[in-house]
Amino acid sequence: MASGAKAGLQTGAQVAEQIRAKEQREREMLQRWSAEGMGKDAETVYRDTGGARVDMGARLTERKRKRDEERAEAERRKKEMNMGLVQKLDMEEKKRKLDKAASSSLSTYADDSELNAQQRTRELEDDPMLSFKPGKSKKYVSRTGRKLYRGAYPENRFNIAPGYRWDGVDRSNGFERAYFRKQQETQRDKTLSYTMQED
Repeated sequence: MASGAKAGLQTGAQVAEQIRAKEQREREMLQRWSAEGMGKDAETVYRDTGGARVDMGARLTERKRKRDEERAEAERRKKEMNMGLVQKLDMEEKKRKLDKAASSSLSTYADDSELNAQQRTRELEDDPMLSFKPGKSKKYVSRTGRKLYRGAYPENRFNIAPGYRWDGVDRSNGFERAYFRKQQETQRDKTLSYTMQED
């Protein structure tokens, strides 16, 4: 019987003794099996559809690595998409300069013909002789190869010239003028503050 007593005609003392014996056996069995033996705090075993063990730690690490790679790739694509043509040209130019610097020596001498030729061909905006140079007038083509407006245009924060189709009408809300005025006032206040301290 489930209580541990035998079936049939018995005295109350015999039934109580049989129940006590069954409880004693169960207590001993529980003592033999410790908490570890019963599987408490044991690591879960994962298996695939074929019944083979699956290492979840390695699988989670692989998933995390893939997720990190996907995030990095998405970030790189987003950064590239938000970049303009001029910024891409700047990056390529910088990379080309770094590659060239890596292959060249660190020391520069007065008879370095390549550096001298580069400095001779470089044109400075405020060079007074530039206007006398034949065929070397102000460039009306942007770095990206697009045509630019030939006349005078209002100054802007980013020093971007208007396109060649601009009709010359300033349709701004005056923010750029206010911006430059504030920059000049700040510079003037710095200069005045410094000169007043000296006086």
